[in-house]
Amino acid sequence: MLFNPSAKLYQHVLLFTLAILLSKSHLGSSFVNTRMTFFDISFNRRTTATEGTTKTLRYLSQTTSASSCIYYSELREKSDSQFTNLFNCLAPNSPQLLYLSNSKLSNERGVYANDSIPKGGIICSIPLSSCIRDDAPPNWYKFEVDSHSNPSEWAARLAASLLDFQINAGSVDVDTQTSKSEDMYLGRKQWLSMMPDSDYLRKILPIHWPEQIVSNAKCTALELSVDTSFFVRAETVEDLLVSMKQSGLFAKYDDADLRSKCHDALDLVQTRSCRVEKQGAVQLRPQLRVIAPIFDFINYGSSLHNREGSANAQFGLEGPSEESLDYENNILVVRARRNIQKDEEVLIDYGDCSRPAWRCLANYGFLTDEEENESAELFLDGIPYEVRSDSIPFEIVEAATHSLLEEERGATAFTPDDEIKLSPEVALQISKRASDAAFHLLQEPNMNLQESIDKQNSSGKEASFESFLPAKLAASLRSRQAQALRECSVGLQDFAAQ
Repeated sequence: MLFNPSAKLYQHVLLFTLAILLSKSHLGSSFVNTRMTFFDISFNRRTTATEGTTKTLRYLSQTTSASSCIYYSELREKSDSQFTNLFNCLAPNSPQLLYLSNSKLSNERGVYANDSIPKGGIICSIPLSSCIRDDAPPNWYKFEVDSHSNPSEWAARLAASLLDFQINAGSVDVDTQTSKSEDMYLGRKQWLSMMPDSDYLRKILPIHWPEQIVSNAKCTALELSVDTSFFVRAETVEDLLVSMKQSGLFAKYDDADLRSKCHDALDLVQTRSCRVEKQGAVQLRPQLRVIAPIFDFINYGSSLHNREGSANAQFGLEGPSEESLDYENNILVVRARRNIQKDEEVLIDYGDCSRPAWRCLANYGFLTDEEENESAELFLDGIPYEVRSDSIPFEIVEAATHSLLEEERGATAFTPDDEIKLSPEVALQISKRASDAAFHLLQEPNMNLQESIDKQNSSGKEASFESFLPAKLAASLRSRQAQALRECSVGLQDFAAQ
């Protein structure tokens, strides 16, 4: 987020205090075992026409005309050549069953199978030696051995490795390297040149958004996440900056340039790194985080359903034996979760970091299409609770029961003998509150997108769709929460009617 840390400090303290209270009572996993479910009372899902037909909502869809066919043909040919080169340089022993392409219906780049792959079959295998790893930072980066003091230290180490290659690789004398190291160097150089544009990542990641746009999403959890991430990010950037300046290797860059490069590297770490571990092996050393070539181009698909756009692949470390914990002899292997057809996009589930919607947006900069059983915030007496389309936390039932009894008997009416249960009266009260909250979310004015376009045009720059992506993503998250609240309200009404 682009603002002065000192000006934000007071609000940060308040939000941090709120986060502690929420984590102990109402939001997150604290009430996961005390939720009241009413999903067994049937009610319509109101399936939309687009459900299951698109993998993500990244707001990059465009209509493809006949004149675009040559463009996509040329793009496919170029991508095939690039991907083949990546395999040859960085994964020479992997089966070459993939090609990189942009969808004909959107600008979204993805990885596709160039042949059918059976369930359990190897899709690709990437040696860890070809990956950028958090356990092998450059010598110039000074870091604390005890990573427990800073749980984000691994991100700084990965960013340092990225920066080291991006800035200093040009000074490497390829002629003095072995054939294998030359392939590694050239492969990594091409791989990094294919990374997403830094300006685009700053548009889609909420940590860079103006405070007004984050607030416009009307999601307390997102605000807390962004606020906390902002201060952690600022500290990490300063640590990287100090090490870079002390090394003397970056003297030609001023502080502003270096700071910008640090943010760009951390954006790539945030959106493209993964944690890898060996299946069935005892974890005797810190978990390894990597940015893996080829693998990092695979897009998201949910493993929670089996419809079109669901995850069809999974990954893990494999090595010479299950007991081997020597990372140097391990390989990151992607296997098919089910049969994959030729020209089908390969998709993996990003795990808990992609759920619920606000967390996926905060971490990766996009919203998934998993509208089923989405969560939303519902405030009751100034306290936020997380509700879903088929369940609500016990705490909100308790609060609503207290509220009803106070209206009937007075402020001191509640006694230990009173039973806390989801009665029809309580369900209808929560339903009305959810319905009202959904209505107010939809009435919230969007950021003035036309004003943003006019402002860019007046400055002599052509307005692009990506220029107002932050406002569009915030509005979409708000709409998703409203939809979840409406479904929760309908479910509670049906429950009360039964």
